[in-house]
Amino acid sequence: MHVLDLHVLILHLFGFEDTRLTYRLQGRDYRLTDFVGRVLPQLFA
Repeated sequence: MHVLDLHVLILHLFGFEDTRLTYRLQGRDYRLTDFVGRVLPQLFA
């Protein structure tokens, strides 16, 4: 489990979609949770 997975899980539990949280820096769009974070359903059990 990566720390970004935990960030995505917290955002998911608050009802946010992490893929839509982006910001622009020096002409490039960055995702708040980078491209590595993913929701791990095993943590809901």
